Amino acid sequence: MPAGATLNWYTYRLADHVVQANFELVELEPGWEGGPEIRCELLPPIVEHAEPREWFHGWRLPGDGSWWMQAAEADGEYLLRFPGLLDARVSADGTRVRCLPLHGTPMETVRHLLLDQVLPLAIGLGGDLVLHAAALAVQGQAVAILGPTGSGKSTLAAWLGRHGCTLLTDDCLVVREGAGEWCALPYYGGFRLWPDNLAALLPGETAVAGMAHYSRKQRVVEPEGWRAAAVARPLRHLCFLQPAPEPADSGEVTIDPLPPREAMMSLVRASFLLEIRSPHVLARQFDAIGRLVDAVPSAALRYPRVHAALADVHDAIRTRLLVDEAAGVSRCAPEDPPARDR
Repeated sequence: MPAGATLNWYTYRLADHVVQANFELVELEPGWEGGPEIRCELLPPIVEHAEPREWFHGWRLPGDGSWWMQAAEADGEYLLRFPGLLDARVSADGTRVRCLPLHGTPMETVRHLLLDQVLPLAIGLGGDLVLHAAALAVQGQAVAILGPTGSGKSTLAAWLGRHGCTLLTDDCLVVREGAGEWCALPYYGGFRLWPDNLAALLPGETAVAGMAHYSRKQRVVEPEGWRAAAVARPLRHLCFLQPAPEPADSGEVTIDPLPPREAMMSLVRASFLLEIRSPHVLARQFDAIGRLVDAVPSAALRYPRVHAALADVHDAIRTRLLVDEAAGVSRCAPEDPPARDR
């Protein structure tokens, strides 16, 4: 039996998907009821990989351009390889995931790769639109924050989540159309920050764990009480982070409408999409993104990348993007709890 795995099976929830695993996912709140929609199994570590005939998809690291993830088809499944770290085998419909860590890969790294890389792709195989985005509930409405890696999504989301907003997700957002509107489904509680941002924004924070052994990022785990906040929210704005204004010390926060074409292409780049070879899947994905852009306003957000500007960003989001709505029941969920004042 691999280290970290047990004879027990644990049940969790990601967005509104019930996930069962034979190892503990300490980042999640356990105990969700219902039959598993996605079953995750930790298998013994491997030393040698079986090489597929070809890789059809992958992500490269900025800088040296080395592979971060490669995808292939093998024995009717998808093989996802994170070189030197983990192989994951995902069933064609995304309902089964088998993790095969390389010898010596720590469990915190296995959990990170599963939660933040593999499972978003698996959920996308089921037909959901899954985005690389943070999201918050502001005045009971969801605002998605999108931008490339390193643009400051997590820093902004973490600060807003502790100053009057409800943090719905740090890095992965499931959005779904239904009952005449688009809804944001929270992924899991917590967020990840670099140590300097953590110290500056959340001094004295204690509920911290390492994200992965190869990164200095820290994970603030907030599973307790997450269930109360984990309800779908009406998605009211897509907020795309843009380069800081010039000059950088101007202190100006700007929120401007983003042209639909630019918003659509940004959403394509932000999508967790594994099966890129199927015309049917690609048509479904582009159609969903097009409907999302038509229904939900998109805005370009620019602000100085300094901690002191975050309060002004908060004010701008409240006053320029969102307005109070008449009291009523959201079509996304039977209840919409008020935002937490953290």
